[in-house]
Amino acid sequence: MVKEERTETHVGLLNMVLALMCLLTSVVSCTGVDSGDAARADYSHLLDSVLMMAKADSVGAMRLIDEAEASGVVSWDTIRLARADVYYVRYDMVKQERELTAIKDSSSSDKSSVFYLDVLERLARLQATMKNTKQAIATSLYGDSIALATDNMLMRAHFRFAMGMSAMQNDNERGVKYIKESIEILESLNDSASHMDVVRQTMYLMNAYTIQGAYDECIKVGEKMTNDIRVNAPVFYDKLDPTKSIRFGIYGLLCLSYANVGRMSEAAVAYAYALTYDNESPTTPVLLANCLMSMNRYDEALVKFNELAVKYESSGDTVNYEYVNVLEGKMICAKSSGDMRSALSYAKRIIGLRHSIYMNDGKKEYSELETRYRTQEIEMRNQNVMAELQAKRVLAVSLAVLILFSLVAILLFLRYSSIMDRKNRVLKSEVEKVMSAHMVRRRASKVTASAGDAKDALSEETVLNVETFIHELTDRHLYDDPLFNKDDLLNELNMSKRSFGRDFENITGLSVTKYVAMLRIRSATEKIKKFPNHTIESIALDCGFSNRSSFYRQFSDHFGMTPTEYRRQLDVMERDK
Repeated sequence: MVKEERTETHVGLLNMVLALMCLLTSVVSCTGVDSGDAARADYSHLLDSVLMMAKADSVGAMRLIDEAEASGVVSWDTIRLARADVYYVRYDMVKQERELTAIKDSSSSDKSSVFYLDVLERLARLQATMKNTKQAIATSLYGDSIALATDNMLMRAHFRFAMGMSAMQNDNERGVKYIKESIEILESLNDSASHMDVVRQTMYLMNAYTIQGAYDECIKVGEKMTNDIRVNAPVFYDKLDPTKSIRFGIYGLLCLSYANVGRMSEAAVAYAYALTYDNESPTTPVLLANCLMSMNRYDEALVKFNELAVKYESSGDTVNYEYVNVLEGKMICAKSSGDMRSALSYAKRIIGLRHSIYMNDGKKEYSELETRYRTQEIEMRNQNVMAELQAKRVLAVSLAVLILFSLVAILLFLRYSSIMDRKNRVLKSEVEKVMSAHMVRRRASKVTASAGDAKDALSEETVLNVETFIHELTDRHLYDDPLFNKDDLLNELNMSKRSFGRDFENITGLSVTKYVAMLRIRSATEKIKKFPNHTIESIALDCGFSNRSSFYRQFSDHFGMTPTEYRRQLDVMERDK
């Protein structure tokens, strides 16, 4: 582990040194030339060095950009683009959009340069990702017009793809049309530089077909791409897709489509391929869970969705599309098992989250689900009405008996109140007596004095051990742990376990088990008084009882009543004050 940390530190330092060297190369190459043109011609050096550092130290990357700006040899546009890339690494889309928009609107930019087209393409894709549909389409059309005028087919393909991403949010068919046009342009270029874009955009096209429900089309496109992946050397695809994320997405979507058309054996094969390309990215488990769900393996899917939900909820990051997808998966699993109450609960949470992230299209999607649940709810309400009518009949017949029971209840209350107060006082005094160091030593002296011979006498060390054990047990509230074991505490305190139980009982008059039970019952009575809204079961667990029946049995043995009756008596006493 230490060796790995040192290695990571060395790699980080090496990246920072390389970044600084790239910056120096950029600055030196720009000296003596018109600053704007030279910086645009060499902006890739600065961006490479910044991105290299940003992954390990984004603050250091920003400092590097500020130094480049202060040198006066790097253009204003290049500085803004470098800052946008740092925000991209941070996943801060709002600030990234602000920087790219500033370059787009600047008068210094050459509107026909590759640099400016690259900025427009990044901005269009970012706006599409942020669901700013109108702005994304406007930016894409503007960039497409410039690319058409300059006959830049690669950039035209990129802008068509950005338009497809944007259009899919409102019109899936139009989005598919634009993405297919983009892929056709890229395939006509027939070079390795555009091949990765073909692979990436094929995955988006398959996703669009999946959303449409056009699974046959998705399979057709996916099989063509997977055949290409198998035919070409793996080294070629490792260079194009080093993280394997795109190949994973293609096989995952292919698995979904196979399953939806009933080709389960092929779906299982595609799922196996997807697992081989699993790069452990945050979105990977969602697609895998959806694949399992589409193959009717709902139990396995629910396990994955629950793991994802716990991860997002523990981090507090739940207002995002990934968490919504997780909840949708849990909702479908609940619906498939007939648990309509849980399914509706998930649906309501999804609607609330979509409102929070500016998506209010969930109500129609879940209206049918809500109608089905409401139907069940009406049936249950009718059953409750019938039960209430029956209860009223019983109530009319047994009114005299209830009056008698009321009188008996008053008498029992008076009796239980006195018993409860007395036993509370006894319990408290017993615990305090046992916990008192003075009483421990007095009982130890009595035991020693009455010992038949020297070997039965209690040593000072034994008394001190019992005192230490009691203090550790009570001060740290170890008895609140259902898994508490006196042997673990004795090991922690380096005490002998051989005769400790006998010595403890000789000194305190109680066994360790009974003493711990007394502490737990005392803690439970205090919490029942202090937390009237907490359930008896939760209080029992908080006080160290392993189960409800054990708590009820021990509490009843001591007080002569159940914890529920005890709380009820407390409520009556509180109202009578």
